[in-house]
Amino acid sequence: MAENIDGALGFRATLNIDDFNVSAEAMERRIRNVSNTAVYESDRMEQGILNFAQNGAKYIIGTLVGGGMTALANSIVQTRGQIQQLEIAFETMLGSGTKSKALIDQLVDTAAKTPFDLMGVASGAKQLLAYGTAGVKTQTNVPQELSASRA
Repeated sequence: MAENIDGALGFRATLNIDDFNVSAEAMERRIRNVSNTAVYESDRMEQGILNFAQNGAKYIIGTLVGGGMTALANSIVQTRGQIQQLEIAFETMLGSGTKSKALIDQLVDTAAKTPFDLMGVASGAKQLLAYGTAGVKTQTNVPQELSASRA
């Protein structure tokens, strides 16, 4: 319907926004749904990354500790084998298990108190015994003589 407004032709228009409101509400629901889905998936990804990191840490720790324990066990077995070899060698050289045990105890004590390892100290003791140092003297003096000769 046209009207004359001060000589101009004017039209009135009405707009039914009910369909627009329905469409806007539908878009709003879809946007919220996408947003909620993004938050949910983000939380799942974060949890997945956290689980991955925790499992990786457990694996690494297990590997390191397990490897360390294996190395420690091997070291203990190797050291015990070396001490048994020394016991046999010194028992043969000194002619007595008691003297051999006492000497080894002193050598272990010397190795612990000096920068020399047990095998180095024992090697020096064997050389001193081979050069004729008496067994009784060796028991009391080998550690001191070794320390003095290596200084």
